[in-house]
Amino acid sequence: DTNLSFVKPFVDMVDSIFTGLSIHYPVILEGISGKGKHTAIQYVADILGYRVVKFGISSATTAEDLFCKTIPTRKNGKLEFVFTPSQILNLINSESSDDKTIIVLEEINQASTALLDSISPLFDSSKSTILLPNGDIVQKGNYNIIALYDPSSQTTIGSGLPTSFRINSIYHTIPQYTIDQINKIALKIFNDEEKFTADH
Repeated sequence: DTNLSFVKPFVDMVDSIFTGLSIHYPVILEGISGKGKHTAIQYVADILGYRVVKFGISSATTAEDLFCKTIPTRKNGKLEFVFTPSQILNLINSESSDDKTIIVLEEINQASTALLDSISPLFDSSKSTILLPNGDIVQKGNYNIIALYDPSSQTTIGSGLPTSFRINSIYHTIPQYTIDQINKIALKIFNDEEKFTADH
């Protein structure tokens, strides 16, 4: 991509993503919006031929939203509850996991404490199973997961992520870009130094 500028913060972020994917180890990218997190993930995915599947998280997101739904249906006049796995569950389940897909959990900083408890096994390679909201236990397969953490928009100010997320993942904090690095990125975006002025 001719619009990419390989300044050091971007290269370091790409290195962290490549490392995580190469060993199927969770990656957490911490940085405010505009730091190039999505761009870096897509860049790596394009090189490897991987698919990117994004899941947005809000303060209202539940474990059921991420993993499964139990839907009541009528069959032969009787009420039955049908377990319907989500896309993310199919991607991490050992029976259907896809190691050529990158699961991206966006805005993990918005997750409730209950949701963080439910998804923590996804970020712990020492745990081979996941307990689902309906009580079922699922064996984890080989999958790739990246969480995006924006410290500027936490649901609870100062709460941060549990320590377990940091110690069980490649936790990469994106530094502030220097003025020189910002200028290099802007020049690449405009792709023509003549179009780039102090006002743009």
